[in-house]
Amino acid sequence: MAYAFISHWSALEALRVLEGERPTWPRKPRLLPVFGECVRNQRMFRETCPPSDLMAWGIRERPVDLLVPHENMRSRGKSARFHVWKWPIPRQAMLHLSDNVLVSKPSFVVMQMAGYHHKVMPLADEFGHQLRAERDVLDRAGINERPLFDNPITWDLTVRLVELTKVICELLGTYRLGTGGASTQYGMQPLMDRSDVREMLDELPGLYGLNRVHQALGFAYDMSASPMETALALMLTLPPQVGGFGLPRPRLNVALGVKDPKVVHAGCDEVYPDLYWPSARLVLEYESFEFHVAMGGRKLADDAARANALAAQQYVVLRATDETMRSLGELDLLARQIATVLEVELPEIDAVGRLRRERLHALLLR
Repeated sequence: MAYAFISHWSALEALRVLEGERPTWPRKPRLLPVFGECVRNQRMFRETCPPSDLMAWGIRERPVDLLVPHENMRSRGKSARFHVWKWPIPRQAMLHLSDNVLVSKPSFVVMQMAGYHHKVMPLADEFGHQLRAERDVLDRAGINERPLFDNPITWDLTVRLVELTKVICELLGTYRLGTGGASTQYGMQPLMDRSDVREMLDELPGLYGLNRVHQALGFAYDMSASPMETALALMLTLPPQVGGFGLPRPRLNVALGVKDPKVVHAGCDEVYPDLYWPSARLVLEYESFEFHVAMGGRKLADDAARANALAAQQYVVLRATDETMRSLGELDLLARQIATVLEVELPEIDAVGRLRRERLHALLLR
């Protein structure tokens, strides 16, 4: 019997819809099977994982990501994409989808994505193509200036880091991104906590990309309620060298006690602001149209009542909307307003920093 070990982005797709308890594998750390036991080519994959089963498991994107133990066990094709995994599989790091199809658990997916990177030569070729195209545009316009550019390798490493941070925020948060046209789900239980990742780090001390995991964990947020809330928090607080505004980190959806019960709904003595900076009693409420529609019409009224209750208790309450998030100018204004309340200075950035900010903004909204 051949076994398929689903990993990376395909595993994340499955985890977003997986329900109920599943048997785990392995009982103790072990290497992936080699001799005929591991799906390692397109034909074996199609026989082991028919499209109907993949759809039932929530895996819609192609090619599907799988782990294999050696480079010579990889094949190219549109159905499956094989990733070499030479380290032992940590104890109970995978879940059974069927008798011979297994999917990586959330913390194991984080390790896999941390080690993924693009090949250098295609990046350099694409960079050269873009630079020549920008030079041609300037020449045709009669502008005697050099195109503004950033090191493509540096930016690719930034992209890998930000994408990993976004995945961790989702896994630590209460939403699930939809795939294949499905809607985002809200109000879910987190798929993992930080201790799961730390335990996995201890299991894989020599893995390439561990520094990226530590860095992404430092940037990520617990209990984010929506992808746009994640994007807003990261845009405001990631360091300027990555493209962010470099503001102090808030807490997301943390319970705040309300001393005066007269200012909240009857029977409620806590409110949960979206972003909260305790040092300045500053609250930032994010009003997302998609989130409010998904959670029902009452959600907008509840958010307004919550903001009013906080303001009545002498909290400073700022607001952001979908339009704020889509405009870098609006985000810059919001960041300066937050900095004023927090009594901090926003770091200055140069031309390359502005370019990175534009790229980060596009990356977070993708």
